[in-house]
Amino acid sequence: MSVTFRVRPDRIRLGGVDEPTLNVSNANARTLLRALGLVPELGAAAVATATHDQKHDPSNVDYLDGECDSSDLLGRVDLALALAPADAGLPWHALDTRTTECGRRPGWLQDRLGELRGIAVYAHTRRRRVDWY
Repeated sequence: MSVTFRVRPDRIRLGGVDEPTLNVSNANARTLLRALGLVPELGAAAVATATHDQKHDPSNVDYLDGECDSSDLLGRVDLALALAPADAGLPWHALDTRTTECGRRPGWLQDRLGELRGIAVYAHTRRRRVDWY
């Protein structure tokens, strides 16, 4: 499973323009959202979490979705970039006999925060929100 961060679609003018997106695994999306303070355990109302069982899917894999005002996200990204130490990465590891977490390379968090910043700036200049699903 994966999570895509994107500029919320403009319902007036659909299609034709390639808008910035960022697609990451669920585990890495949680890392990003945690760095931004946008996870329920930190009291964020902007993100909803559930298992697929709650969505009538037997795979029982967590999913994340939410939305945020672009100026709020921009502020959160800038704060995370200012406060976060350099990402040392995470080596791959087995979660169980059937599942492997592929990890992430050193510097991954700062690079993805930079990409999210670009999405937030793009959305902000167009007075649109950012969502993820």
